[in-house]
Amino acid sequence: MSKQSFINWWNWEKTGKYIKSLSGRLGFEESSELHFLGFKINIDNGEVYDEISKRYLKNEEKVDIYYILYMYSQTTQDIGEMKEYTTFTELFKSIKDLALYHCPEFRSVYKRFEDIFEKNPDMLHKAAIVFKHEILDYGDLSIKVYALPRIPIVFTIWKGDDELPPSSSIMFDKTASYYLPDCEALVRLTKITIERLITVIET
Repeated sequence: MSKQSFINWWNWEKTGKYIKSLSGRLGFEESSELHFLGFKINIDNGEVYDEISKRYLKNEEKVDIYYILYMYSQTTQDIGEMKEYTTFTELFKSIKDLALYHCPEFRSVYKRFEDIFEKNPDMLHKAAIVFKHEILDYGDLSIKVYALPRIPIVFTIWKGDDELPPSSSIMFDKTASYYLPDCEALVRLTKITIERLITVIET
């Protein structure tokens, strides 16, 4: 699907009633607004306010949010976290061809994280504290950021030493593919999460 077709398809008219159904479900509070990653979504009219940049999003900027929330809204049973973590590819190994198709895009998303944060773990910590998060005991710094109420993403950094260069990883709770069975939606959610972390440090 082309970018313009994606924008035209995933609009509020098509997704709004499903997004509204998230109020009081899947970790969202019962309210006329949904809050995640510093976004505030008015479920009556689809307006999205960026609480970090202090502005309303343009229509083309809202599309990924609508798409992700629509996919998330299709979850019928709230099974909660396993608190066991795995890679993007492992999550979708049962649909290997689709995972491989989206892996190049996921790698580019990962590289964005790597380029900004791998050598600056303190900056990652500073950015993550703005969002719902937990510190985990992996690597030199491991932070679990709740991209959606039931979908945490674990960012881990190893600082390296004289023998090994810095390295990093991005992992997901093993239930992530249950809440977002469409692997493209998880790629886009990861991308948004990383961009939100970057927005915090640039604001």
